[in-house]
Amino acid sequence: MNKGFTLIEIIISLIILSIILLISSNLLKSSINYQEATNLKLKKINELNLASTIIRRDLRQAVNVPSRDFFGNKEKGTFNGDYANKSVSFNSYISTSPPLMATLV
Repeated sequence: MNKGFTLIEIIISLIILSIILLISSNLLKSSINYQEATNLKLKKINELNLASTIIRRDLRQAVNVPSRDFFGNKEKGTFNGDYANKSVSFNSYISTSPPLMATLV
């Protein structure tokens, strides 16, 4: 009696191996797709965080925060905006002189 594998045994083992490879490749492909989707969502979340930080900073800077002089005294100043004319003006009082007005367009 010869020792070895018959043709039917080799074909059955190849079929089983191909089924295992097919299942594992599908799992690998789906995990790669999920990773790409997760990375895309993370990128969008990071962009949203950056945008909200920039908006928060800009809004903080747009609020009238009284500035202080060299001695720590509050200086009067105010921002005025006109949406129709697309202009912003800044009024500031220096000492006792009349207000200085500068318009930015």
